[in-house]
Amino acid sequence: MFCGNWISRKIIGLTLRIATVIVLALPAASYATITWDLTCSSIGTTCAGNSSQRTFTTSGEQLTAQGFQTSDNNGTGLFQNAYLGEYTGSGYGLGVENASPPEHTVDNHGKNDLVIFKFPTTTYIPVSVLLNAFGDTDITVYVGGNGLSFSNFTSLSYSTLTSNGFTICTANNLGGTSTRTADLSPCNLEGQYLIIGAHNATESVDNNDYFKIGALTGSEVTRVPEPSTMFLLGFGLIGLRIFISYRSNKMKQLPVKAL
Repeated sequence: MFCGNWISRKIIGLTLRIATVIVLALPAASYATITWDLTCSSIGTTCAGNSSQRTFTTSGEQLTAQGFQTSDNNGTGLFQNAYLGEYTGSGYGLGVENASPPEHTVDNHGKNDLVIFKFPTTTYIPVSVLLNAFGDTDITVYVGGNGLSFSNFTSLSYSTLTSNGFTICTANNLGGTSTRTADLSPCNLEGQYLIIGAHNATESVDNNDYFKIGALTGSEVTRVPEPSTMFLLGFGLIGLRIFISYRSNKMKQLPVKAL
């Protein structure tokens, strides 16, 4: 009897250690990083003609971008649709066309320009954005908006983004007059939409930000199913099997009563 109990405890202990190692080795999530070329030179992308919306596809993953500007010259007011494209100066990326010179950059001279990107899924984390400088490269960045459509944004403004499921990202927002890659990864924000705008005039008195958006990198998060439930179920079944075997062996050892 003592030997049987000792063997059972050894088997259970070994099983527990093996299962724990397996659980600890499983990652909580995996990340697939994609960079979309927004210079309008990539295959399957066109920026010709007047359109407020453009699409870009890399590795089968489609990114949609739409241009907006604020309705008021001080950067407040509701977002309005605006033309989005490469325009003059090939190879620099996306700019917004409006009445504020220079007309073809994302700028905050007068009305504030912004580009809203829609990721293929809600599980993307913006990693970085390439800003080709035509002036300062200060930006305003928000992430979120799961469940919204582009048509919803004309009823939003910078002041109402937070109440509509967006979180501001303040990492590497400020830049000089040189082309730069803004690292957004420290914010670690996950969502369906990414807003990149010239620095919001309501946050600062400067209006000298002019840039085009040349590339965008994002990481899609794929979460591994919670292993604890499967671990407990599997360990329970193993324990039950050991118990049944142990009881069966004990029953075989009992003397048979004469009839």
